[in-house]
Amino acid sequence: MLNPQLSQRILASYILYALYAPHPITINPFRSALLYTFNKERDVADKIPVDGGPGQNEQLVWVLWKILKGDGSDVR
Repeated sequence: MLNPQLSQRILASYILYALYAPHPITINPFRSALLYTFNKERDVADKIPVDGGPGQNEQLVWVLWKILKGDGSDVR
């Protein structure tokens, strides 16, 4: 289950993408912030699941990955 803060972060990421959805992600002015967050959260996700279970922020990393590779419409 997603915690409320993680849900809000996913929603905020999607909103930043959706503001410029008709255009390629490369010209989205929030791309650098989304990329920074993706890299930071991906590194955290790599370190946390020591027990083999899913990391708490894997959903956020997945959403950011879809957005950054241009498949943000799949997130809907």
